[in-house]
Amino acid sequence: MGIPENIAWQDPTERREEVRVPIQREGTVRVADDGDSLPILISNLHREGCRIDGSVELSVNQTVMIGIPGIGLREARVKWKNDGAYGACFLRPLPAGSVGSALADNVHALAGAPSPVSHAQVRIMPIASRGESVEEKWSPRARFALFVAMTFVGGTMMVSLADLLLS
Repeated sequence: MGIPENIAWQDPTERREEVRVPIQREGTVRVADDGDSLPILISNLHREGCRIDGSVELSVNQTVMIGIPGIGLREARVKWKNDGAYGACFLRPLPAGSVGSALADNVHALAGAPSPVSHAQVRIMPIASRGESVEEKWSPRARFALFVAMTFVGGTMMVSLADLLLS
């Protein structure tokens, strides 16, 4: 079974089914037979693999563990290398929704634990879909406080209105 002729590819040289998403997040790499985690930059990510950059020395066909913020550790095989950049293919594709999890700014260091990477160097840009503007969500605590305040104000207004109507 061949590739259908009517498929429009993003790039004529690109034949991956999954779109690569630029994430520019710091992660870690651990060589399978070594216990040390080294900091890397994950340049792009898709369900089947990623591109990593860093001052690590890896070999083509080497098996590594890649730590991805929002996803966790994934076993991968180095497929190519070029001047400090590496392409890695996951041994098992990421579950659906994982790439979106890696984009979210939901990973924070534990209190008192040393962080192997500096979060100050990573800048995450929120993604807007269909030309919509991106707005920050309120924290659950702020939303609850607003709900309580609006309930109180609404209840006070109802009592006042009832007072006016009954007098």
